[in-house]
Amino acid sequence: MENSNFLFEISWEVCNKVGGIYTVITSKENVINSKFENYYQIGPYIENSKHYFIDKPISPQLKKAKAILEKQGITIHFGTSKYNDKINVILIDYEKYGHKINEIKGQLWENYQIDSLNSDWYDYDNPILWSWCAGKAVEEISNQISNPDDKILIHAHEWMSGGAIFYTNLNSNKNKFKTIFTTHASILGRSLSENNINVKDELTTIDPNEFSYKMGVSTKHQTEKALANHSDCFTTVSDITNDEVSFFYNKSADMILYNGFGNEKIKSLDLLNAKFYKSRKQTNKLLKNIFSKVPEIDPDKTKLFYTSGRNEFKNKGFDLYIKSLAKLNTQLIEEKSEITLINFFLVPIGEFEALNLEKTDEIPMKTHNIGNHQILDELKKNGLQNCPGDKVFNILVPKYLNGEDGICLLYTSPSPRD
Repeated sequence: MENSNFLFEISWEVCNKVGGIYTVITSKENVINSKFENYYQIGPYIENSKHYFIDKPISPQLKKAKAILEKQGITIHFGTSKYNDKINVILIDYEKYGHKINEIKGQLWENYQIDSLNSDWYDYDNPILWSWCAGKAVEEISNQISNPDDKILIHAHEWMSGGAIFYTNLNSNKNKFKTIFTTHASILGRSLSENNINVKDELTTIDPNEFSYKMGVSTKHQTEKALANHSDCFTTVSDITNDEVSFFYNKSADMILYNGFGNEKIKSLDLLNAKFYKSRKQTNKLLKNIFSKVPEIDPDKTKLFYTSGRNEFKNKGFDLYIKSLAKLNTQLIEEKSEITLINFFLVPIGEFEALNLEKTDEIPMKTHNIGNHQILDELKKNGLQNCPGDKVFNILVPKYLNGEDGICLLYTSPSPRD
């Protein structure tokens, strides 16, 4: 794999900001781009991705690949990310290939014993169809732009992208194409945690396949296991996850790719500190408006916390975090501490209308009109209701803020992206 000339990195979150893998990919893309002569990111052409994508003119070779794929019902869009014009991005429109899904699922059963008989279109079939089409696109693009002796590397993130590896294994030259599969978490581990089953305690004591049927995730589990065992290189992102998958898939990771912090953008500590103080000033302006009903809060002397993650209440530890905040609130009140803490739950849940926080008579606990949510219910259950006299205040932000969302735009100017 060291001699690969081409890297196609495939994820449902390319130009589609729905979770942490978007950040994983975008935070390392410049480094990866410097290591490969030909680096392409591949994602789905869906409504959300259109907001992050810019179409670009393409070469005659890519036009030929595009025409060949369109005859098969697959439309590819070439361009770059809105935020980084140095990265080649390919988005796949796969809807017209949907009539092939049962044929694809048949091949997955025959070759990998993946039982998808009762799978749901939106939950399983749709992403597998997309990534299968991504595999076909990689093959055709490579036919047009690579030389016979070039090596092509395909890196698929999570089971949703696995169709590309399955297609490649079953249809392409294995000497030319090599595959990497990365799982960032196991679907079975997620399901066990959601059902209050301690994964660590249950490791080696359960039948993973049997339990996957009980949890209703058998098709995804079998897909992950097949990808782990049939890719050229299987990776995961932590020792804990590797412990899980070693048992669930009967295959340990060939390599653990730890998530890290890239500091290449930090030119100097002075510049970093300047950006920090500018951002904090903007944040303080926002806090003064949100907590205008609590005059004793001085944003300049307030500690700011935040937690962020998918809308998975137990898997992301929001339940334990809230209990800890409640204990801290009680302790600070009893000690008559001068410390005030404001905590943000930055959890993308959906699209909601921004609240006009200046017109509410109560101390707000959310920035948008979300109604009820498990986080809000748990905060109230633990006595964290943003009451005068509290030392710990909480705000739920249920969508990504972009400076034009009615929150940042209304109360402060947007912070620079970098």
